Amino acid sequence: MNSILSNRKGICSYLLVFFLFLIKLEAYGQPVHFDENSSLESHLVASRNSGKLIFIDMYTDWCGPCKRMDAEVFSQEKLGKRMNAEFINVKINAEKGEGIAIAKKYYVTSYPTYLFLDHEGTLIYKATGFMVQDKLVEHLTKAQESLTSKDNLKKLTQEFESNRKNSAFFYQYLKKRTSLALDNADLMDEYVSLIGTQEAAKLINLQLIADNASFNARSLKLGSALDVLIAHSFAYDSLENSEEVETYVQMAQMNSLNRAIENRDETLLEKVISYNKYLDLAIYDEEEDNAIRLKYYYATKNPVEYKKIARNYLADNLLILSQDSLLKLDRLIYESVKKGMEDRSKGTLSLEKEKQLLTYRHTQTIAINRGILSVCQRWMELDPKTNEMSQLINWINYSLKLMEIDQDYYHKIIPESLSLLAKIHYLKGDRSLAIKTKKAAIKALKARDFENERELVHSWEKELLSM
Repeated sequence: MNSILSNRKGICSYLLVFFLFLIKLEAYGQPVHFDENSSLESHLVASRNSGKLIFIDMYTDWCGPCKRMDAEVFSQEKLGKRMNAEFINVKINAEKGEGIAIAKKYYVTSYPTYLFLDHEGTLIYKATGFMVQDKLVEHLTKAQESLTSKDNLKKLTQEFESNRKNSAFFYQYLKKRTSLALDNADLMDEYVSLIGTQEAAKLINLQLIADNASFNARSLKLGSALDVLIAHSFAYDSLENSEEVETYVQMAQMNSLNRAIENRDETLLEKVISYNKYLDLAIYDEEEDNAIRLKYYYATKNPVEYKKIARNYLADNLLILSQDSLLKLDRLIYESVKKGMEDRSKGTLSLEKEKQLLTYRHTQTIAINRGILSVCQRWMELDPKTNEMSQLINWINYSLKLMEIDQDYYHKIIPESLSLLAKIHYLKGDRSLAIKTKKAAIKALKARDFENERELVHSWEKELLSM
């Protein structure tokens, strides 16, 4: 009997201590609790049942600011107390599983991005980037206020079809969508068509177009809205956060190129290229005419056209300049950058600035070498049994010869160039040369000593053993 009473007292004491622990935990709070495993549909059900907004932290494995948010912000107990009580908190990797479709649906173009959804999956609010706790709290409050505001996206979307010809309503609708960084590319052209180019040229509309063409929004394609923005570049000084016309053009080109690839539309591809007339490009730039065609034919998996364009691109763009000419261009850019840094520093450069300046030693030559490597890598991907391996070997050897002058500077691409060369030698039947080249690639990779590349070293060592 005494034993039973003693056990009961022990259990009661344990429960008391546990209860006090829970009270203490509640008092001090805990970090933000995220669900990383359940489906979005299950979160929508939870939102319907609880009435809470869904907070989604869209991240990627490689995103530095995302990791900072986890370590410095979401770990805060004060923030956790509010978010755990008022939101359904979810973490979704934008490059894996369901996250890929979610990122596309809500037009997530940078990381981290924070989505606030209601129980139907409607986007209520959106924010991006690293931010301190107080700033995030401001966004939490704005998101909750947006849920009941008269101009929230759900209400405006429901009314849009019946007000599509109402320019004032269209503007309001676009403003809301722009504030949420949604894809407005088609809507912007429709809006310009509705109001006319003269009305579109007014500052209030130019600002709206520019906001959608900015780097953060990336929501403009080649079309009437972009044409208005290009034609009125003289008004950029009157706009908030305006950028160079080249930035707007390149952003629209990228969006339209993605559409061309998705729809296998070669007419749109050539339209993308036609806008290069607004850009000041070197013959080896990644945005040069044939470079854009290469991106298209690689993405659409067309080896015949890719190889045809690649030969022209190498002959007319990447291999046209002698090494002496490239070195002169490198020096010209280096001296220009150095002068700019010295002017801003008003004298001698600091040690940190000196190190930064060294990264500009061979900016033009490295662009050539990256271009050659990319062309050869993609050529082999599209046609791994190509009959033109000897030509690929010549191109890569030419690139490696250019890099002999400063191997420390080119340490980021020499290992990959050697590894690809080894693969081609092996496929061509020259096993001894393949092994020798692969060993050189592994040695160069180890010398680079990047912490996150140990797995790559092991992978290459396995490839070496299989040769």
